[in-house]
Amino acid sequence: MTSLGNHRRHLQYSLGFLFILTLFVAGWLALRPRLQAYFAIRSLSNSDLSVDGNYFGLDVRITGDGASTLEGLGKPANPWLLDALNDPNRFAAAHVLLTRINMAEYQLSAAEWNHLKIDLFADGTTDFHSEQIQGIIDFWNRHLESDDG
Repeated sequence: MTSLGNHRRHLQYSLGFLFILTLFVAGWLALRPRLQAYFAIRSLSNSDLSVDGNYFGLDVRITGDGASTLEGLGKPANPWLLDALNDPNRFAAAHVLLTRINMAEYQLSAAEWNHLKIDLFADGTTDFHSEQIQGIIDFWNRHLESDDG
């Protein structure tokens, strides 16, 4: 085989390798947010919330790596968070993150934080009232539909 033929074949292999590498990198970049959300949502818990009261109403904060990751993803995390609203152990944390991601302003009072009823006891424990899950789901479905339209 001639030297020119060897160079062509080498060029073809190099271009093929670069094409496959580009596909791999593009695929990874497309899947990365989904993978991050998948693992972050699994670690999300209502216990990530800390609640305190102040002059303006309830002060709700969320901590944890999963919460930080989901908030960092922004609106692409919405489907994962909406699904987490169905879980009594994650619904309040998901609601807080949905609020922080999607709303600039929200309602506060001594008993509610953006439509989430919370009992804050003197010993620092909280009750998030899982019986309100369907109402919270309905709230988010209405809110996010109105943002889309």
